[in-house]
Amino acid sequence: MASSTGHPRLWDWTQEGARLAYRWTGLERLITWVVTPTPGEPSGTDMLRRTLLRVGDYLLAAAQMTQLVGVRLAVVLLSLPAFATAALMGILDGLVQRDLRRFGGAVESSFLYHHLKKLLSPLIGVPILVYLASPWPLHPTAVFVPPALAFGWIMQRTLARFKKYL
Repeated sequence: MASSTGHPRLWDWTQEGARLAYRWTGLERLITWVVTPTPGEPSGTDMLRRTLLRVGDYLLAAAQMTQLVGVRLAVVLLSLPAFATAALMGILDGLVQRDLRRFGGAVESSFLYHHLKKLLSPLIGVPILVYLASPWPLHPTAVFVPPALAFGWIMQRTLARFKKYL
């Protein structure tokens, strides 16, 4: 299907990519072979077909879990620009506040800097881990936006307290 502008939509590209991957991996032929018995087959292949039919539900569940993890990984990759944008805003504002503090002759202390910089990596890693490992459906906005905003704020506070010369 094409959109009103004549360009294929992202969803159509994704579906076509999934179809091509389904064909290229040979899964389409395997499933067709399993569900359509042919007369006169050797007994070993018939036993293999029956075994695959018995474990078919488990194979289907494994395929669906693989798809779910793939989609969630794509969402994680698409959420990283939010962290980068928040970090950039925090860096800019933090460096401006640092310069204002230094040029104003305020007292410098590196206590907050050293404690805040330890919080930066968990603010990226924990939401990714929670989103990928959660067995429940989670909305990406609820999982990634609050940590991205907190990441930008802590980046700003960390750089505002930076004591060394740049």
